Amino acid sequence: MFTTELLRYGYVLLFLAAGFEGDASLLTATFLAHRGYFSLPAVMVTAAVATCCANQGYYWLARRHARAASDRLRGHR
Repeated sequence: MFTTELLRYGYVLLFLAAGFEGDASLLTATFLAHRGYFSLPAVMVTAAVATCCANQGYYWLARRHARAASDRLRGHR
């Protein structure tokens, strides 16, 4: 059951996991590619796109909310 779900949604799970914890998810995905469950080029492209999207999202969040967070932290001194 887990294997069929992993094969069905594996790249989507990799995309989501690579955005939060890239190293562990990429290590797992490359091991599964080595075992023949995933395609290595697809794993590499999925991880690269997920990392770029996550970095852009983190940048946008910091750009939008950094001043308010900085003001809150400065007020606690």
